[in-house]
Amino acid sequence: MNAVRQAQFRIHFAPDHKLDKVTGMDEVWDKLAKALPGAQQLAQQMKQGMGDDAMKQMMNQSLTGFLPSKPVKPGESWKSDQSQNLPGLGNLKLTGTVTFVGVEDREGRKQAKLLWDGKGTLDGNFGQPGMSLKADSVEQKGVIWFDLDRGWLADQTIEQTLKGTMTITDPAGKQLKLTIDQKLRMENKVAVVR
Repeated sequence: MNAVRQAQFRIHFAPDHKLDKVTGMDEVWDKLAKALPGAQQLAQQMKQGMGDDAMKQMMNQSLTGFLPSKPVKPGESWKSDQSQNLPGLGNLKLTGTVTFVGVEDREGRKQAKLLWDGKGTLDGNFGQPGMSLKADSVEQKGVIWFDLDRGWLADQTIEQTLKGTMTITDPAGKQLKLTIDQKLRMENKVAVVR
């Protein structure tokens, strides 16, 4: 397990601030499979949902996918569609509006303050036969700080409400339906590590 704890991954940004390469995540899951007997199937599932390619897509959306396609002024808004394959859960699809509030000096850096307001759905199966999750209502609201000096996300605080149904089907075909009403707060901060 120590090899997994010490594993690293690298991200590389292109000149347009898009993340163009992630390396090392596949290796993390390969190390897990070697460290834990019987974890090969789990490691393969994690590579699909959180391997190099999946992390590139997910990080592009979370680090820069909310940016406007043209210069904007304070008070202007634009649409942002987000789609993520969440390992073990399913596909999250959100359509939202981002509003540029203005630029502030935070921690000695010029940062753009953005407001996020999104709605969408989650549809998945937990990676297990006989189990499904369907959320017809996923709502997110929050504040995103984008570091203009560095060209990427500085931090964000997002509050999410999810309402839906989990269905479990036993081998005889009998279904158990559970209602989900979830509220959570996500806080992310990007730090430069040298």
